[in-house]
Amino acid sequence: MSQVSYHLLTVHEYTHPIFFDRHFFSYEDFAKAASFFVSGVGGAPPITDACDDALYPINQGRLPWALCRDAGFSYSDLPAAMQQLDALYHAGKGAIDQGAPPKTSVFQFRKILSGVLGTDTRDAFLAALIPPGDVEDDAVLPAAGGVAWLLGGWAAIEIPPHAVAADRPLHVAAIYSLPAGAGFANLDFDSIYAFGPALALAKTAILRIKYDPSLLPAGVREETLRLYRLAGSTWQAVPGARVDALHSEIVAPVSSLGTFGFFGATTSPVQRPSPFLISPWVPVSCATYDVCENGGPSRWIT
Repeated sequence: MSQVSYHLLTVHEYTHPIFFDRHFFSYEDFAKAASFFVSGVGGAPPITDACDDALYPINQGRLPWALCRDAGFSYSDLPAAMQQLDALYHAGKGAIDQGAPPKTSVFQFRKILSGVLGTDTRDAFLAALIPPGDVEDDAVLPAAGGVAWLLGGWAAIEIPPHAVAADRPLHVAAIYSLPAGAGFANLDFDSIYAFGPALALAKTAILRIKYDPSLLPAGVREETLRLYRLAGSTWQAVPGARVDALHSEIVAPVSSLGTFGFFGATTSPVQRPSPFLISPWVPVSCATYDVCENGGPSRWIT
């Protein structure tokens, strides 16, 4: 076992628990990239440049590759980022209440990386097919009217002049658990986004949320998608919401912001596997993965 090439799997599997528990994902992309850094692939030289196109495929290093291409990331930046992530976790400041201490979120990790790299890392995380809600994003609702674009175009709010009294900061995020009783029978394919702060608008705005029609579960037709707003523990249909199949998006007039989800009808009640976010991506099964953690796959693919 003295040959470096024998340690590809060792390094790969060791990388996962570095994230595990501290963080919501354990990033197959980083595990693969770390193992390739040590031993290369198939007898090839080690891949020590995060911009190397050999890392481009999903789950083969796409996230460090995208960070390198979009934000100037190199592996020398990783120790500082991981130390900050560890410190945040052990200080009990993780954003996801799934254990003690709480786990850190994707948004927290990418904000750390943004600070280390000196530039926003949103597009790199989206390029790696991290679910948009997990990536999270910030925008501003303009008092003068206009469009607040979020998540690289996955969501947008078209707001008329004077709908808000002054420019208002806006944040969109995943939710990692639902209130008790917020289940839904006969519905599937939920993308849930929390727009905060939850505020009333003086004039009606148009909310647009994109989806991928190729990822609708069997039995869910595109035309059955409807937008709902969470009020307490009840999902209430948003009046006037419609499906724009040409642009693969849900479009709805809204008079307030909060937590929205869109769901498609199925022919029989659905047993939900968990109350966690299912964005316009679907999880691969554990059987197709090298490792599974957190009760399921650590990454999502199209």
